[in-house]
Amino acid sequence: MKARRKRNRKKRVEGYLFPVPFASLLVVAGLAALAYLWMLSRCEAIGAEIKALERTEAELTERYLNEELKWTRMRSPQNLERILARNGVRMDWPTGRQVVLMADSGLWTGGDEPGVVLAEARQYAGLNRTERHE
Repeated sequence: MKARRKRNRKKRVEGYLFPVPFASLLVVAGLAALAYLWMLSRCEAIGAEIKALERTEAELTERYLNEELKWTRMRSPQNLERILARNGVRMDWPTGRQVVLMADSGLWTGGDEPGVVLAEARQYAGLNRTERHE
C-alpha cells in the first residue's frame, strides 16, 4: 500500500482565481464606457444634422429675401407702368365719378357671417358717389 501524503492545507486555493467583485466592477466600467461612446456618437451625429439644417435654413432665408426683393421691385409703380406700356395697356387713376364710398351702417357683427343677408344689405349699404380726384 501506498502511503498517503499529507497535503498542506495552506497551499490549497479556496475560491476563484479572479475575484468576483473586481470582475463585476470591470463589467460595469465596460458597460459605462460603451454607453459613453454610444452617447458621444449620437451627439456628434445630431450635431452634424443640426449644422446641415442650419445651412439649409440660411440658404432658404437668403432665397426668401431675394424673392421678396424681386417681388418688391416687380410691383413698384415704375415697373408696373413699364410693363403696362410694354403690353400696350393704358391705365389712369380713377376719376371722381368712378370712386364709390360706402358708409358704415353698423350692420356688420364682426363674426364669420354678416349681420344681414347680402340680398337685403344692398338697401342698407348707403352707396353714394363723390366728386374726388377730379
